[in-house]
Amino acid sequence: MNKLSSFYGVSTLVFFFIIFIGCKKTDDNKGNNIFPNEQSISNLSPKTIELLNERMKKEGRSFTVQLNKKLETYYSDKNGNRISPMSQRTIISACTGFTDAYSTLLEYKQSFDCTYGYKLSWKYQISTDNNIVEQNPAFTSQKSKGIIRIFNVGDGTPAYQQMPENVTITDMGADPFYGSGYESFIVEIESDYISDIYINNAMAYSLKMGAQLAIDCTNGTAPVGITITDYGFPNYGSGRPCDRNDKVWIFPGGGIASVGFAVFGVDPIYNCPIGYNYPTAQEVEYSVNGGGWQNISNAFSSSLLSGKTYLTPFDFAFPPLLPSGTYSYTFRYRNIDGEFDHEGNFIIDCENTFYTYETWEITY
Repeated sequence: MNKLSSFYGVSTLVFFFIIFIGCKKTDDNKGNNIFPNEQSISNLSPKTIELLNERMKKEGRSFTVQLNKKLETYYSDKNGNRISPMSQRTIISACTGFTDAYSTLLEYKQSFDCTYGYKLSWKYQISTDNNIVEQNPAFTSQKSKGIIRIFNVGDGTPAYQQMPENVTITDMGADPFYGSGYESFIVEIESDYISDIYINNAMAYSLKMGAQLAIDCTNGTAPVGITITDYGFPNYGSGRPCDRNDKVWIFPGGGIASVGFAVFGVDPIYNCPIGYNYPTAQEVEYSVNGGGWQNISNAFSSSLLSGKTYLTPFDFAFPPLLPSGTYSYTFRYRNIDGEFDHEGNFIIDCENTFYTYETWEITY
């Protein structure tokens, strides 16, 4: 564990005091403001609260988990059944070859809307010597789709299934790592809304996700696809905060305040569902036009510990203004978890090893 002994924070913002009631499920999840000088919703103007609420309703409170898991991948028929190596020899049409395919589950994202429930999205990197497509041109009923399976924990019986077709495929070019003719594809899948009954109850339900992807191949009479085996997801929302990165809300200037950017923690208006395990704080840094990483350490900063900027889930901060011009800002952030000892020193128990990145353009 790292011991951070120095601390300061400056808060000079004075706005109207309001009491906000949104589509929150409970205030019991609000947590404690453990950082001295932490700013809170009472310092925000009604217009700011309105903009935050609109943004969170539109995008949903979310987190991302970096995984980088290798998964078994095989060629399959229209029903997802594995095609044997002997049968593969009969495959014809647009295929350039039929060697093994490889896949890596890169990341998993979960977003929550208190009206509609959860949306899940996940991303693969796939290497194959065939073209992954949204729809097989010879068999238009065969489309690339994700697979979500939810089971009852008690007896393992199916409780819910969804096969979303909201699939984005990006050809990244040749992948010589696996040999001549291999191509690398990034495949991103997003679900429809799923009831929070299934997602936020790890004691009762388990979640698995996979994919069946279309390629421009046939065996003469039927389509051929690629199946990626299911991966079981724990309930990251109630688990260790350092296993995920909760979204930091970034607003460019114009609307929030007369500043370049406003940066908010994961839940500035207390909108998380019951049972959510907040991070203690989120480390936030930014870069301007590709330069080095900087802390938000000006007079309007949030809590600064030992040279690093940390936002609590309900906190906010403003990076310093720059001279007139157009700039490209890249923000990176990650969850940390910890506590103060009896001497007032903040002790970091854990921090995510991965950062989440967002790039924004702004003109002053």
